[in-house]
Amino acid sequence: MRGTTGRIVTRMKKTADNALYRFGVSMEERLVKSFDEFVTASGYRNRSEAIRDLVRKRLSNIRGTRRTGVVAAIASVFYSRMFSRVTERLGALRSSYSSVIKGEMDIPLRGNSCLQVFGLLGEASVVRELEQRASSIEGVQHVETVNAPFEALSDFSPRPSDVPLHESNPLHSFLDDGGSLDDETDTAYLQTTLDEFSLRGKAALDAGCGTGRGTLALYERVQPDGRVIGVDFSAAALEKARERLGNRVELRHEDLLALTLPAASVDFVLCNNTFSTILDQSAFLRRMRHILRPTGLILVVERGRSSSDEFSVPVPSRSNLSRMFSASGFLLHRLESNGNTLVLGSTPGPGERAIRNDFSKARPKEE
Repeated sequence: MRGTTGRIVTRMKKTADNALYRFGVSMEERLVKSFDEFVTASGYRNRSEAIRDLVRKRLSNIRGTRRTGVVAAIASVFYSRMFSRVTERLGALRSSYSSVIKGEMDIPLRGNSCLQVFGLLGEASVVRELEQRASSIEGVQHVETVNAPFEALSDFSPRPSDVPLHESNPLHSFLDDGGSLDDETDTAYLQTTLDEFSLRGKAALDAGCGTGRGTLALYERVQPDGRVIGVDFSAAALEKARERLGNRVELRHEDLLALTLPAASVDFVLCNNTFSTILDQSAFLRRMRHILRPTGLILVVERGRSSSDEFSVPVPSRSNLSRMFSASGFLLHRLESNGNTLVLGSTPGPGERAIRNDFSKARPKEE
């Protein structure tokens, strides 16, 4: 038996019920005092309960770091802005690992101390590599990654049927009654925009197809060999779309945030006058990134409306749009916000990585 401070005593004794083992733990008095305060504050009945719980959690996290395949995790990065290049290098890290970073938050703490939190979903080896690279950045003081329980991980599972698809947004009541934000002017603008792309033979998705005006324009441009899927949460709007389109396209009554299309199944996503009605736009972009094939395109179009319109809704600023698309793993090729908003992005091809572009200072060259 070793009685060295901070080490576990190796001699163990079985209890009578043959289920529990007793062993001794040696630690500094100051640490014992802090631990007892933790036990009391956390509501444990005794030290043993607290130790068992802490050991289970720690072992679960260690097993998570050894996993293979896809894992979900939260990475907490504590850093100091006193180091001149730390924010620049963290930005480069975000760009390099945009394929697994699904969300992020930068939290000022005190003085120059900050906390960067990343929500991660990806291959376990890539998540571990990100943690190691973050730890090596000068100015990063501590990095900790917590893996979600593997058995709790599900890939975009649908919402329960009793949960409204879009809560607390009065616009959706109007749309669910078969209303439409599109008019003939919007359709003409969309047709002209779609003519810029070579869509023949492609698999295309109209995300938020409404009554099918834009869906028809998309269908005409993928023929004769392509196919179009139209998705909308409004059953009434889809009925009007069926009247317009017949069986020429596949129409789905689904929530865009829980879309059940398989990964890498479409070449082109059109989001026409729908983006500003989506409550969680970042989640929508991540979902579209999931279903697009490599080098696939996403086109977001929002026609400008006057503030007197009954359902005028705000569109994110150029800088916020840029950050949103880049953080979701898209390469940005075009961003316009001159009354109408148009964003064109693509999924990276082999050997490419998404980059973070700042469109807030200068207008990008259009392709």
